[in-house]
Amino acid sequence: MTTDSEGILRLLAPTIGRRGALAALLLALPPAAAQAQPGSNGWRWSDFGPSGSNGSFVEITRVHTGAVSAYAVAADPQHRVVTLNQWKDADFDLNLDCAVTRHLQGARVLDMAFTGELEATRRIALDLGGGVDDRCLALDIDSVSRPVIAGYASTDGADAAFVVRLRAADGAYDTTFSSDGKVTLQNLIGFIGNETRFSDVETYPDGRILACGYVERGDERNMLVMRFLAGGSLDTGFNGSGYREVDFNGLGDDSDVCERLLILPDERIVLAGTANTPSTGEVAYALVRLHDDGSFDASFSSDGRVVFVDGSTLTSPTVVDVGYDATRQRLIVAANATGIVPGGSLVA
Repeated sequence: MTTDSEGILRLLAPTIGRRGALAALLLALPPAAAQAQPGSNGWRWSDFGPSGSNGSFVEITRVHTGAVSAYAVAADPQHRVVTLNQWKDADFDLNLDCAVTRHLQGARVLDMAFTGELEATRRIALDLGGGVDDRCLALDIDSVSRPVIAGYASTDGADAAFVVRLRAADGAYDTTFSSDGKVTLQNLIGFIGNETRFSDVETYPDGRILACGYVERGDERNMLVMRFLAGGSLDTGFNGSGYREVDFNGLGDDSDVCERLLILPDERIVLAGTANTPSTGEVAYALVRLHDDGSFDASFSSDGRVVFVDGSTLTSPTVVDVGYDATRQRLIVAANATGIVPGGSLVA
């Protein structure tokens, strides 16, 4: 879910495969949806989408007969709508890649300048080996309209996290970013042979990129947050190395995962996800707040870290999104718990 500079709220829903499978459902809401204009229901921006769509439409990209999912949607500084989907060449193709599609303002038509192909879609394929399964999980648009995508790719060994940046003009890989538009952790010293995944990404006005997820070392899975300079190299101004790992209980055999991140107005960083509690090992919601230099913010729960349970039993909690209420200086975390009770929760 995202808003553009006009305050239009855009929703993207993943879809369930069936014949004529849908890649994304796009819906736009006015910024003051509750204040309906005369003759409207107040819930949809009727000028959004192709003619006759009345504010919502289905975006279809290859493959049209397979089950594909949508992961993210964003609006660039020129109000163009960008979506992130899966890509398959055929219904039962085992090679899973990603697709980035761009629409002109208001999503009235596809932006044919983006790739120059019929579907205005750039296919992203890392193809690092193994099961050739490339999963893009997060999308952001930087200040000069370049799409930035993060996720993970299968290799001949462990999965490897990656960040990709595309050119704004035509959607090609941006070769000013790590020479080929792609950064992977597959051969990065300190991470070789370890499973890594990125689940969220944010950009800074100066082109730096912040991504978070996890790194797995033996039976230990730690939160991982990493910052890149605009050219693709690690930003050593962040924790001296360009990255930080967060281990909540320090006992091993645990799973601490960053699922969403947020850059606050003062450039402090919030990581939201799940972790094992130090006392019982129970999987709980976890928040971390860091200073811009990557150090823990001790004004946040004394050590920059907090874990809390929601009283559920036999659950597997996940964090869906995190937001910031600047007026009240509050973090809002949308989360889901799969198990007995509850079936979902909003945790503030």
